[in-house]
Amino acid sequence: MLKCSTVSRDPDVCAYDDPALEKSCEVVGIQKADIYGAGPHIILRTRHSESVPYDKGEEEGAYHCQADEVALFEVPEEGQARLIWSDATEHPHLSISDVQLYSTTEGKSILAMLYCKSGTEDCTQGALIWTGSQWEKLERDKRWDSVYEDLPTGYQRHKSLPINFANMTQEEHLLGPDDAACCPSGRMNFELLLQGNKLSVGSYGFFIPVEETEEMREMRAAE
Repeated sequence: MLKCSTVSRDPDVCAYDDPALEKSCEVVGIQKADIYGAGPHIILRTRHSESVPYDKGEEEGAYHCQADEVALFEVPEEGQARLIWSDATEHPHLSISDVQLYSTTEGKSILAMLYCKSGTEDCTQGALIWTGSQWEKLERDKRWDSVYEDLPTGYQRHKSLPINFANMTQEEHLLGPDDAACCPSGRMNFELLLQGNKLSVGSYGFFIPVEETEEMREMRAAE
């Protein structure tokens, strides 16, 4: 049985220890996976939630803590399943909201995870690539160093959406000079590819809204 992180009894903080401890937790997802060149596997997601009470004189309450863990098990035809990789969140308001395994046209296997702040859409993506013998963090190659030198004047990077490894594309929002922080008006679209075991940019393009002139407004009003 997979074990889950436990929560510190320190009333001032939700702290997580090593994930392989003695307390079992809720299974929130099981996925079968066939890793290229490595055979059948299972992706298991678990969650451990706990309320840690505190008493500070006149103030009483509870800290609501949560630990998420994802583990990858190799499933041989005979014998026991073997744990080959696992990861656990170490922050009280961070959850692993999604785990997906992708097979690319190059015959590579990529494991992608979304780490999200609870109750928000603020997520960070992590990804591993199977090298044929082990999992490694999917790094970006040097091609990315010069990509952002072409940003349109006055625009800056805002937030990237998760990479879609099914078709190797990504969209990144761009904040314009007159945009509020909440509402970026531009975007950057990427076509991605793998160079060896690294992520590279195949091509990219921009979508920047055209500022409406007085003549354009008059034409639109006459329609």
